[in-house]
Amino acid sequence: MVATGVVLALILFSCANGGPWRQKISRSQKTPAPTSLKPRSGSPSSSARASPTTSDDGRPRFAVGTVVRDFTDPRRHRTLHTIIHFPAQGEPDQAGSEPARGAFPLVLMAHGYRLPAAGYERILDRVTAAGYIVAAPAFPHTSPQGDGDRRDIVNQPADLTFVLDAVADLANRSPRVLPQVADPARVGALGHSDGGLTVAAWAYNNAFGTAGSPAPW
Repeated sequence: MVATGVVLALILFSCANGGPWRQKISRSQKTPAPTSLKPRSGSPSSSARASPTTSDDGRPRFAVGTVVRDFTDPRRHRTLHTIIHFPAQGEPDQAGSEPARGAFPLVLMAHGYRLPAAGYERILDRVTAAGYIVAAPAFPHTSPQGDGDRRDIVNQPADLTFVLDAVADLANRSPRVLPQVADPARVGALGHSDGGLTVAAWAYNNAFGTAGSPAPW
């Protein structure tokens, strides 16, 4: 095991040093914001604004809704079984079904080796209740349902890019099952163990993070 413990690669409010992915940000953005960035491939930034994330006393503001989707990337022949938690209407920190009004930032979750995406539900629910859409895909080979081929980790960053686009597209469909993604060109990511390695490669190395590129293995 390369990494032990919990590796939280939070691309939300860290990584101040530049990287090749910064070149993809719109030129109209003169000064980088304090959040790290990962743009959708070939898509402009959304102009939608995010709703406030927490109440004045720091407690969760939103109920939590959940949808599950299988997103298939035909170019790379990969299917990502994905759990999506979203801010919902209802009592804060409780279960809900109707998407909350407004637009919310998107966060991606990369699971550890042979660990289920659903196993991170408690932390993902807390993130969602604070005002974020959270998408947790199951990687084809390194999830409990996969064959355990750990070499496939090099393909997982591109899986995150594909899921990013798929969730943003789903949020724009009618009837609406998700709130709108506030800005698909500015998203966050967190990862555990091998998922932390996946997130780091996704954030800093375009060769691994481009969903349209051939799989390295």
